[in-house]
Order: sequence, then structure tokens, then C-alpha cells
Amino acid sequence: MNTDDLTIAAATPRTVKIGGEEFRLHFLTHADIASLQAWINSQFRDPFEIASEQIAEHSGRWTVAQQQYLLAQAMKEAVIGPPKIGTPKASELLVSQEGQIEIFYLSVVKGDPSFTRERARDVVIDFNAAEQSAVFAASGADMVADDPK
Repeated sequence: MNTDDLTIAAATPRTVKIGGEEFRLHFLTHADIASLQAWINSQFRDPFEIASEQIAEHSGRWTVAQQQYLLAQAMKEAVIGPPKIGTPKASELLVSQEGQIEIFYLSVVKGDPSFTRERARDVVIDFNAAEQSAVFAASGADMVADDPK
């Protein structure tokens, strides 16, 4: 067992320096990953809501068959649901600036309950590539985003 395995098992936070400031990042737990999935889910609108808006917007111009087709497509989308963590689409969201904010927030707030998403946003906006990599490694987000499903 290497020492990284021990720090993860013992939930030992790792210190990462970002923009001259040190932050203690905690490894993401299953509950955190569930929170990330909930965040991903919130990034997508209900397909039936979208279909209903489209039908209302084009009222009188679309046939019943066209409306039924749109609703059938919405049903297919609803069954599939939002992208799941570990898929390319979800990984794309996690590496976006908003995704990085969520990961950084979840990793820091465990050790500092006063830490806010607004503060996370202020820090993440100035991330460089090395800092992003350090946060992803220290939080375990690199394993979450790359999980091949």
C-alpha cells in the first residue's frame, strides 16, 4: 500500500497552494460524488418541459403527428436521464469552470464549514492548469471524471 492509499483511507486532507493561498482539500466521498451527480442533473432541463414549450410556441403550425413525435423524443430523453458521472458528457461538465467550482467547494467545505461557493468561485476563476490538476488530484476528482463506464 502506498502512502496515498493511506491518506485516502484515513481521510487526511491534502494542502494545495493556489494563487499564494493554501487550502486543505479533502478527498471526495461517495456522498460528495452523489452531490456532484445531483449538480450534473441540475444542469439539464426536463425534456417534457422543453417539448411543452416548443409545442406551445409553435401552436397551430405543427401537426398532431409532429407534436407526438416531439413528446416521444422527450420520453426517450427522460428515460436516459442526465449524463452519469464517469461518462464523457458528465466529465465535460466536471472540468468546466462551474464543475471545478463545485468540486473545489465540496473538497474544502468539509474542513472549513464557513467556506462558500462564492469563495470557491473567486478562487477557481483564477485557476491555471497546474492548480486545476492539483485540485483534481487532491480531491480525487481526477478518478471521478475519468471513470470509464
